[in-house]
Amino acid sequence: MARPMRVAIFANGTAQRRFAEEIFTLNDIGFSVVDSVPPDHEQLWLPDIGPGSQCGFTHAIVCGAWADIKEEITSLIPAPLISALHPDATISQKAVVWPGSIVNARAVILNEAVVGIGCMIHAGVVVSHDCQIGDFANLSPGCILGGSVEVGKGATIGMGVTIYKGVKIGAGATIHNGVDVFKDVPEGKTVKARVL
Repeated sequence: MARPMRVAIFANGTAQRRFAEEIFTLNDIGFSVVDSVPPDHEQLWLPDIGPGSQCGFTHAIVCGAWADIKEEITSLIPAPLISALHPDATISQKAVVWPGSIVNARAVILNEAVVGIGCMIHAGVVVSHDCQIGDFANLSPGCILGGSVEVGKGATIGMGVTIYKGVKIGAGATIHNGVDVFKDVPEGKTVKARVL
């Protein structure tokens, strides 16, 4: 008889952890929170997890705001990653969501879109056809990506941002809330909103 799934949620007290807890509860998947990232980010604690572990974890997910920390923790976890997909999200059967990502309520991911490892797709996000979302990217509530948009690894897209068809956002770039993006954004660049 197969062992029931039990997910270790690696977190540092973030809202993303609460999203994962809600989604696993709605999907009737057992979980435990592992506060593995202290506020000072200097010491990391990982329990014994994986197929032969004594604590019973079969899968893991990493929640947190900083892409580099999420990536570091993910690389150290010996258990398979699992995604947290809210039952009220709409995900095309022709889309791909890689393990370790969180897709929240009312998010829409359309045909041929690919969401990388460890991404955070917040409520109300629209990822249109043929988009490529790099690993550990964060798409904030209500942002809209036109078709064939590329978002680089670890990029952060703010609330209410609209990115037009075919635009490329570089790795580690940050787009502040409410910006309309019509042209490519280089790696590591911050695009600030105009405040009136």
